[in-house]
Amino acid sequence: MKIIILAAGRGSRLLHLTDSIPKCLVSLANHSLLDRCLYSLEQANIKQEDIVIVTGYKKEQIEQKVKVKTLHNAMWNQGNMVRSLLEAKQYLINETCLVVYSDIVFSANVITKVLNTTQDLVLPSYAHFWELWEQRCDNPFEDLESFEFDSNMLLTDIGQRVTTKDRIQGQFMGIIKFTPNSWANTQKILDTMTDEQILKLDCTSLLQKLIAAKQQITVLPTNDLWLECDSVDDIKLYEKLFSKELSIIK
Repeated sequence: MKIIILAAGRGSRLLHLTDSIPKCLVSLANHSLLDRCLYSLEQANIKQEDIVIVTGYKKEQIEQKVKVKTLHNAMWNQGNMVRSLLEAKQYLINETCLVVYSDIVFSANVITKVLNTTQDLVLPSYAHFWELWEQRCDNPFEDLESFEFDSNMLLTDIGQRVTTKDRIQGQFMGIIKFTPNSWANTQKILDTMTDEQILKLDCTSLLQKLIAAKQQITVLPTNDLWLECDSVDDIKLYEKLFSKELSIIK
Protein backbone atom coordinates (compact mmCIF):
# COMPACT_ATOMS: atom_id res chain seq x y z
CA MET A 1 0.00 0.00 0.00
CA LYS A 2 1.33 3.41 -1.02
CA ILE A 3 0.01 6.72 0.26
CA ILE A 4 0.16 9.45 -2.38
CA ILE A 5 -0.17 12.94 -0.92
CA LEU A 6 -1.05 15.61 -3.49
CA ALA A 7 0.69 18.81 -2.41
CA ALA A 8 1.46 20.69 -5.62
CA GLY A 9 -0.88 23.66 -5.35
CA ARG A 10 -0.36 27.16 -4.05
CA GLY A 11 -3.87 27.69 -2.66
CA SER A 12 -4.67 31.14 -4.03
CA ARG A 13 -7.74 31.50 -1.78
CA LEU A 14 -5.41 31.52 1.22
CA LEU A 15 -4.16 34.88 -0.08
CA HIS A 16 -1.08 36.20 1.75
CA LEU A 17 -0.63 32.98 3.71
CA THR A 18 0.87 31.30 0.64
CA ASP A 19 2.95 34.20 -0.67
CA SER A 20 6.11 32.49 0.51
CA ILE A 21 5.10 28.92 1.36
CA PRO A 22 3.10 26.14 -0.35
CA LYS A 23 -0.49 25.59 0.76
CA CYS A 24 0.31 22.40 2.67
CA LEU A 25 2.72 24.29 4.95
CA VAL A 26 0.12 26.82 6.10
CA SER A 27 -0.30 26.64 9.86
CA LEU A 28 -3.52 25.54 11.54
CA ALA A 29 -3.38 25.87 15.33
CA ASN A 30 0.44 25.93 15.36
CA HIS A 31 1.00 22.94 13.08
CA SER A 32 1.17 22.86 9.30
CA LEU A 33 -1.50 21.07 7.31
CA LEU A 34 1.18 18.68 6.04
CA ASP A 35 2.35 17.88 9.58
CA ARG A 36 -1.25 17.11 10.54
CA CYS A 37 -1.63 14.88 7.50
CA LEU A 38 1.55 12.96 8.26
CA TYR A 39 0.61 12.67 11.93
CA SER A 40 -2.78 11.13 11.13
CA LEU A 41 -1.13 8.68 8.73
CA GLU A 42 1.38 7.73 11.42
CA GLN A 43 -1.47 7.15 13.88
CA ALA A 44 -3.03 4.83 11.28
CA ASN A 45 0.23 2.81 11.32
CA ILE A 46 1.42 4.02 7.92
CA LYS A 47 5.21 3.82 7.60
CA GLN A 48 7.23 6.72 6.19
CA GLU A 49 8.65 4.53 3.44
CA ASP A 50 5.12 3.96 2.15
CA ILE A 51 4.40 7.68 1.67
CA VAL A 52 5.04 9.70 -1.50
CA ILE A 53 4.37 13.43 -1.79
CA VAL A 54 3.73 15.10 -5.15
CA THR A 55 5.09 18.65 -4.94
CA GLY A 56 4.74 21.72 -7.12
CA TYR A 57 4.74 25.31 -5.85
CA LYS A 58 7.88 26.02 -3.79
CA LYS A 59 8.76 22.32 -3.76
CA GLU A 60 12.11 22.92 -2.04
CA GLN A 61 10.39 23.87 1.19
CA ILE A 62 8.53 20.57 1.31
CA GLU A 63 11.61 18.57 0.32
CA GLN A 64 13.62 20.18 3.13
CA LYS A 65 10.91 19.49 5.69
CA VAL A 66 9.95 15.86 5.13
CA LYS A 67 11.80 12.56 5.30
CA VAL A 68 9.60 10.80 2.77
CA LYS A 69 9.97 10.39 -0.98
CA THR A 70 8.83 13.30 -3.16
CA LEU A 71 7.89 13.59 -6.82
CA HIS A 72 7.58 16.91 -8.63
CA ASN A 73 4.81 18.12 -10.89
CA ALA A 74 6.59 20.75 -12.97
CA MET A 75 3.24 21.74 -14.52
CA TRP A 76 1.58 22.45 -11.15
CA ASN A 77 0.59 25.99 -12.17
CA GLN A 78 -0.96 24.87 -15.47
CA GLY A 79 -2.97 21.85 -14.42
CA ASN A 80 -5.28 20.34 -11.86
CA MET A 81 -5.16 17.47 -9.34
CA VAL A 82 -5.22 14.67 -11.90
CA ARG A 83 -2.04 15.96 -13.52
CA SER A 84 -0.32 15.77 -10.12
CA LEU A 85 -1.71 12.29 -9.57
CA LEU A 86 -0.16 11.10 -12.82
CA GLU A 87 3.30 11.84 -11.43
CA ALA A 88 2.74 8.81 -9.18
CA LYS A 89 1.46 6.55 -11.94
CA GLN A 90 4.29 4.09 -11.37
CA TYR A 91 2.78 3.20 -7.99
CA LEU A 92 -0.86 3.25 -9.08
CA ILE A 93 -0.14 0.69 -11.80
CA ASN A 94 1.51 -1.79 -9.49
CA GLU A 95 -0.07 -1.64 -6.03
CA THR A 96 -3.04 -0.44 -4.05
CA CYS A 97 -2.70 3.28 -3.36
CA LEU A 98 -4.47 5.74 -1.11
CA VAL A 99 -4.57 9.23 -2.62
CA VAL A 100 -4.81 12.02 -0.02
CA TYR A 101 -5.14 15.76 -0.54
CA SER A 102 -2.65 17.74 1.55
CA ASP A 103 -5.05 20.56 2.47
CA ILE A 104 -7.40 18.49 4.64
CA VAL A 105 -7.40 17.57 8.32
CA PHE A 106 -8.67 14.09 9.06
CA SER A 107 -8.83 11.48 11.78
CA ALA A 108 -6.60 8.42 11.59
CA ASN A 109 -9.82 6.40 11.91
CA VAL A 110 -10.79 7.45 8.39
CA ILE A 111 -7.59 5.98 6.98
CA THR A 112 -7.94 2.76 8.98
CA LYS A 113 -11.51 2.26 7.77
CA VAL A 114 -10.54 2.76 4.13
CA LEU A 115 -7.55 0.43 4.41
CA ASN A 116 -9.84 -2.29 5.74
CA THR A 117 -12.06 -2.21 2.65
CA THR A 118 -11.74 -4.83 -0.09
CA GLN A 119 -13.39 -2.98 -2.98
CA ASP A 120 -11.36 -1.71 -5.92
CA LEU A 121 -12.20 1.98 -5.70
CA VAL A 122 -13.33 3.53 -2.41
CA LEU A 123 -14.30 7.07 -1.40
CA PRO A 124 -14.82 7.97 2.25
CA SER A 125 -17.51 10.64 2.54
CA TYR A 126 -18.09 13.11 5.36
CA ALA A 127 -21.60 12.78 6.77
CA HIS A 128 -21.67 15.99 8.85
CA PHE A 129 -20.94 18.22 5.88
CA TRP A 130 -24.04 20.41 6.19
CA GLU A 131 -23.31 21.55 9.73
CA LEU A 132 -19.74 22.40 8.72
CA TRP A 133 -20.72 24.24 5.54
CA GLU A 134 -23.31 26.30 7.41
CA GLN A 135 -20.43 27.58 9.52
CA ARG A 136 -18.15 28.11 6.50
CA CYS A 137 -20.59 29.76 4.07
CA ASP A 138 -23.53 32.14 4.16
CA ASN A 139 -25.06 29.96 1.44
CA PRO A 140 -23.67 26.39 1.46
CA PHE A 141 -25.08 25.74 -2.02
CA GLU A 142 -22.59 28.23 -3.46
CA ASP A 143 -19.83 25.73 -2.66
CA LEU A 144 -21.37 22.28 -2.16
CA GLU A 145 -21.78 19.89 -5.10
CA SER A 146 -23.80 16.77 -5.71
CA PHE A 147 -22.77 13.53 -4.02
CA GLU A 148 -25.22 10.65 -4.41
CA PHE A 149 -24.99 6.90 -3.89
CA ASP A 150 -27.42 4.01 -4.14
CA SER A 151 -28.58 1.37 -1.64
CA ASN A 152 -25.45 -0.68 -2.42
CA MET A 153 -23.26 2.26 -1.39
CA LEU A 154 -22.12 2.81 -4.97
CA LEU A 155 -21.53 6.38 -6.13
CA THR A 156 -24.02 7.51 -8.75
CA ASP A 157 -23.28 11.24 -9.07
CA ILE A 158 -20.65 13.73 -7.97
CA GLY A 159 -19.53 17.26 -8.68
CA GLN A 160 -22.67 18.85 -10.13
CA ARG A 161 -24.00 22.23 -9.05
CA VAL A 162 -27.07 21.77 -6.82
CA THR A 163 -29.68 23.93 -5.09
CA THR A 164 -31.28 21.34 -2.79
CA LYS A 165 -29.92 19.06 -0.08
CA ASP A 166 -31.52 15.90 -1.44
CA ARG A 167 -28.73 15.50 -4.00
CA ILE A 168 -25.99 15.79 -1.37
CA GLN A 169 -25.70 12.61 0.70
CA GLY A 170 -22.14 13.29 1.80
CA GLN A 171 -19.02 15.28 1.01
CA PHE A 172 -16.03 14.07 -1.02
CA MET A 173 -13.12 14.19 1.41
CA GLY A 174 -10.13 14.35 -0.93
CA ILE A 175 -9.24 10.72 -0.16
CA ILE A 176 -9.45 7.95 -2.78
CA LYS A 177 -8.39 4.32 -2.68
CA PHE A 178 -7.30 2.80 -6.00
CA THR A 179 -6.31 -0.80 -6.64
CA PRO A 180 -4.27 -1.60 -9.78
CA ASN A 181 -7.48 -2.91 -11.34
CA SER A 182 -9.44 0.30 -10.78
CA TRP A 183 -6.44 2.35 -11.88
CA ALA A 184 -6.26 0.34 -15.11
CA ASN A 185 -9.87 1.33 -15.79
CA THR A 186 -8.99 4.93 -14.96
CA GLN A 187 -6.02 4.86 -17.30
CA LYS A 188 -8.26 3.67 -20.16
CA ILE A 189 -10.28 6.85 -19.75
CA LEU A 190 -7.20 9.06 -19.56
CA ASP A 191 -5.78 7.43 -22.68
CA THR A 192 -8.74 8.79 -24.66
CA MET A 193 -7.97 12.37 -23.59
CA THR A 194 -5.48 14.91 -24.88
CA ASP A 195 -2.73 16.31 -22.69
CA GLU A 196 -4.60 19.62 -22.58
CA GLN A 197 -7.80 17.91 -21.43
CA ILE A 198 -5.94 16.06 -18.70
CA LEU A 199 -4.33 19.29 -17.50
CA LYS A 200 -7.80 20.72 -16.86
CA LEU A 201 -9.19 17.58 -15.22
CA ASP A 202 -9.97 17.61 -11.50
CA CYS A 203 -10.62 14.53 -9.40
CA THR A 204 -14.39 14.90 -9.17
CA SER A 205 -14.63 15.22 -12.97
CA LEU A 206 -12.51 12.09 -13.29
CA LEU A 207 -14.84 10.28 -10.90
CA GLN A 208 -17.80 11.40 -13.03
CA LYS A 209 -16.14 9.82 -16.05
CA LEU A 210 -15.54 6.60 -14.12
CA ILE A 211 -19.22 6.44 -13.13
CA ALA A 212 -20.17 6.88 -16.80
CA ALA A 213 -17.78 4.05 -17.70
CA LYS A 214 -19.56 1.74 -15.19
CA GLN A 215 -16.63 1.59 -12.76
CA GLN A 216 -18.01 0.77 -9.32
CA ILE A 217 -17.03 3.36 -6.73
CA THR A 218 -17.82 2.36 -3.16
CA VAL A 219 -18.80 5.13 -0.74
CA LEU A 220 -17.72 4.83 2.90
CA PRO A 221 -19.60 7.38 5.05
CA THR A 222 -17.90 8.60 8.21
CA ASN A 223 -18.54 11.04 11.05
CA ASP A 224 -14.87 11.15 12.05
CA LEU A 225 -13.15 14.52 12.12
CA TRP A 226 -12.53 16.03 8.70
CA LEU A 227 -11.85 19.64 7.73
CA GLU A 228 -11.21 21.21 4.32
CA CYS A 229 -8.86 24.19 4.46
CA ASP A 230 -9.44 26.45 1.48
CA SER A 231 -9.42 30.00 2.80
CA VAL A 232 -8.13 32.32 5.49
CA ASP A 233 -11.63 32.30 6.99
CA ASP A 234 -11.53 28.50 7.17
CA ILE A 235 -8.34 28.63 9.22
CA LYS A 236 -9.79 31.19 11.64
CA LEU A 237 -13.07 29.30 11.96
CA TYR A 238 -11.45 25.93 12.65
CA GLU A 239 -9.08 27.34 15.24
CA LYS A 240 -12.14 28.73 17.02
CA LEU A 241 -14.51 25.75 16.70
CA PHE A 242 -12.11 22.80 16.87
CA SER A 243 -9.40 23.95 19.26
CA LYS A 244 -9.69 20.76 21.34
CA GLU A 245 -9.56 18.42 18.36
CA LEU A 246 -6.67 20.32 16.77
CA SER A 247 -4.59 20.22 19.96
CA ILE A 248 -3.95 16.50 19.61
CA ILE A 249 -0.48 17.09 18.14
CA LYS A 250 1.88 18.09 20.93
